[in-house]
Amino acid sequence: MEALGFGDQQKCGKRFSAHCGLLAKPRTNAVSTQRKQIGKQMLLPLRGYSLILLVSMFGVILCPIKGFVQSTSSTPMLLRGGGRSRTATETSAFKFRVITISQTKEKWCEEACKEYASRIKKFGVDLEETTLKPAIGPPKQTEEQQKDEEGKTLLSRLDIGKDRLVLLDERGELLTSHEFADYIQRCADQGDRSVTFAIGGASGHSEDVRATAKKAGRILSLGKMVLNHQIARVVLLEQIYRALTIQRGIPYHK
Repeated sequence: MEALGFGDQQKCGKRFSAHCGLLAKPRTNAVSTQRKQIGKQMLLPLRGYSLILLVSMFGVILCPIKGFVQSTSSTPMLLRGGGRSRTATETSAFKFRVITISQTKEKWCEEACKEYASRIKKFGVDLEETTLKPAIGPPKQTEEQQKDEEGKTLLSRLDIGKDRLVLLDERGELLTSHEFADYIQRCADQGDRSVTFAIGGASGHSEDVRATAKKAGRILSLGKMVLNHQIARVVLLEQIYRALTIQRGIPYHK
């Protein structure tokens, strides 16, 4: 057998390697182009995710700025049930008025009323409390005369047609807290300037006052039991505050 030279050995080695698949075949232009297209298709979804990520980042940054700007604007915010209320930075044109005919004031009552009045005003709603001096009663005047005099004083403080008069009377209508909240909401939605709650004197309300409430308001009861003026006033303010929390969805009422 003849000995092979170095060049002949190299050629034989290449042929053997190619036969066994040890040498990589050169890439054709078609294969290279196909792999590039596959790579581009794989990158397209990643570009979409990058865009979504950027939008999300901007959303996180812009949301606090938008909320901060809205807090100083005059755009009203929607309440539960479709009503509207002012922003916390301005005072609403809607007002609650509480008129009580009584001459007794005790410290515990004033402190409780002050606390609930402060909570109510934090919603941007005005609250005005007025205490009227009772008229002279028996024996100098009959109870009917006393009620008529107190009724005239009460009605003189109202603007009938713009103010809603709500009498508190043990013979009045009983409402749940949600029904009371809905009633207040309807008054605001119907354009009422204020809702005036009247707590009558020791002899109750006159017939003129009751007739006015039936025509331009409502007669409500805080319960079937009789409450004195101070307790009735505290309960009323608490229910007004509760109604506002129900409208805003604040977890105070359960």
